[in-house]
Amino acid sequence: MTWLKRFATHENLFYLLFWVVLFSVPLFGVWVHLLNRPEEDFMWIHVWHVWEPMLALLLAFLIHNWFIAPILIIKKRTLTYVLSAAVLLGVFMLYQCNHHPADMPPRGPHHGPEFVDNKQPANAIDAPSDLQQAPPPHKPPLDMHSIIAFSMLLLTLSANTGAKFYFKTRDDSDHLAELQQERLSQELEYLKYQVNPHFFMNTLNNIHALVDIDPGKAKNSIVKLSHLMRYLLYEASTEQVPLQHNIDFLRNYIDMMQMRYSDKVDIRLDVPDKVASVNLPPLLMIPFLENAFKHGVSYAHPSFIHVKITLDPDLSHLTFTCVNSQHTDDKTMQPPGGIGVPNVIQRLNLLFGDNYTLDTSEDADEYRVKLIIPLIKSSNTRTNNGKERRESNSLPGNRRRATGTATVG
Repeated sequence: MTWLKRFATHENLFYLLFWVVLFSVPLFGVWVHLLNRPEEDFMWIHVWHVWEPMLALLLAFLIHNWFIAPILIIKKRTLTYVLSAAVLLGVFMLYQCNHHPADMPPRGPHHGPEFVDNKQPANAIDAPSDLQQAPPPHKPPLDMHSIIAFSMLLLTLSANTGAKFYFKTRDDSDHLAELQQERLSQELEYLKYQVNPHFFMNTLNNIHALVDIDPGKAKNSIVKLSHLMRYLLYEASTEQVPLQHNIDFLRNYIDMMQMRYSDKVDIRLDVPDKVASVNLPPLLMIPFLENAFKHGVSYAHPSFIHVKITLDPDLSHLTFTCVNSQHTDDKTMQPPGGIGVPNVIQRLNLLFGDNYTLDTSEDADEYRVKLIIPLIKSSNTRTNNGKERRESNSLPGNRRRATGTATVG
């Protein structure tokens, strides 16, 4: 009975509170009546006179709630539910037609039968004896009491069905949110592992080219690569990385790539002098830098790559810009693209929703990328067994979404 466990937390508490309040109303009414007439005594029979039909209504509600309503809500069998509910209503109606509540006993000395019969006609004592002893007429099987009880049951079952639909819909929404969060984590991990092989492929190609050109620079490149691998192995698998580590990663990558090119390639990295203790997801900026080196550098023409990172004064957002040269007359050049940039765009959508801005533009000589993403302030930094461990809040894109634009040229 998994559906009982699913709804036990809130739905059953709601029903319990409703019936407790409903059964408390007669007690409250008797209490108010005794305040107005202190000469009368409290009698449980008056409360039971109201509780008796309510118990039948409660029993019908429990049968509907536990056995009949799940047929529609859980199993989605509409016809079976309608037939079962009709049988329940029929049995309840049959019970009401054959069971009427007992007459209310008198509350006090002023409610005796002698006061009830004092309005008989004066000549009633002279009436014939056969008329005086005639039995009271039989009550019809369907009276006003039965109609009211049937209407109350119908409203109760309808309210029970509506409440079950509400709690079922809310539970499905919560379950769907959990599945979406799990899918988000899986897709992010998958995309990270897609970025890493792509980066290593380009890096190894660069080192292979340096081995024949300058072995000394190739050795330096291997050292730089070790720093990059350390970042990828120990930090790229985390949700948040300190901004300073991301900047060091970009600097090592640019230094290693700069060994491959001559002075004709103007490579600049402009970063803040003092980097605050803020975090951001790893490997978000490197695909755009890879793309700039791949498609913005020409051996035949002067080329440039200018990278700039700025922070808002309130440290709420980071702005990353990358501008590289384009050479439309160079037939070896290819249009910007590749596996890295589409993956990082998909990661941005998964991480931040609409709470980021990505703009790209180009002309005959330049290709420009501007990325604005929110930052997370570091909440704790400490060491454990000589290794630095950082804790931060979760990503803002997983909690809320703000207005933003994302255009790719």
